[in-house]
Amino acid sequence: MKKGKMDRRMKGHQYFEFYVEFNHLDRLQFDTIRRWCYDTFGPSSEYDIWQYYPQEDRANWCWIIDEYKAKILFKSSKEYNWFQLKYT
Repeated sequence: MKKGKMDRRMKGHQYFEFYVEFNHLDRLQFDTIRRWCYDTFGPSSEYDIWQYYPQEDRANWCWIIDEYKAKILFKSSKEYNWFQLKYT
């Protein structure tokens, strides 16, 4: 699991501040944390769908999955700090 601050190279950087990245071997851990996010912050969707929601209906987190990695994106330090308290 790799954690960090979003930058301009990353998909979603204009909406999210922090990310947690999982390689293909950590998919079960990714799913566990995604379920925790759903229970803690409410429902969300994959980034490619999330971005089409009206601004006021967007959740404070979402995820991205491709063939190499999976990421959970957090809108602000508030959500990221909750994650840090639970999983580090």
